[in-house]
Amino acid sequence: VDLPADKAKLGEAIGKFFTRPTDSDFPKILAQLLISEFRNLSSLRIDAAISFYVKILKQELAIADESFREKIKVLTDLETLEYIKNVEGKRKFQEDRKTSNVQLIIDGELVEFGEEKKDDLVGVLAALLRVEKESIKILRVTSGSIVLELEMDRIAANRLIKLFNQNDVRLKSAKITSVKIISPLPVSGFAGPEGEFEKLKYS
Repeated sequence: VDLPADKAKLGEAIGKFFTRPTDSDFPKILAQLLISEFRNLSSLRIDAAISFYVKILKQELAIADESFREKIKVLTDLETLEYIKNVEGKRKFQEDRKTSNVQLIIDGELVEFGEEKKDDLVGVLAALLRVEKESIKILRVTSGSIVLELEMDRIAANRLIKLFNQNDVRLKSAKITSVKIISPLPVSGFAGPEGEFEKLKYS
């Protein structure tokens, strides 16, 4: 392919890529050139092709050149350490919290769920979970069914989940149809690579 005159820019980006394989200039400039050259192809297809090409190029350079191989190894180690540090930070924040946010879905209309009913429900939950009424805070209420978000002690939140799963009659009489802890997130709350890392760490 006879690429346009910015070849010098591309050459410079290739040089940077060779000394720092995580540098993003090379794939970016290559994408710009190919998008301007092949207007009939979507940028998504070009990006996917470049991503695949860069992956193969790294593998080939690592096989052919020892210094490139060392750079890849060092950068991979640094990225892994940074990634682990980031995940550990999130995990520590979740574990340090003393409370959980719990979502309840209650059968009924929001218009009927006034202050008195809110107060009654908090009283029922406090008695059921053996905690102070003041320790349960209503954070927000939204409609559809009544969706109520509460903050409460983490141990009490886990107890509430257990009682709901056991079909406790007191929760049934309060018309609660769903109970879910929404934060701190359990391990399954992490998505993508973080989730995989967490599963490995805690399995």
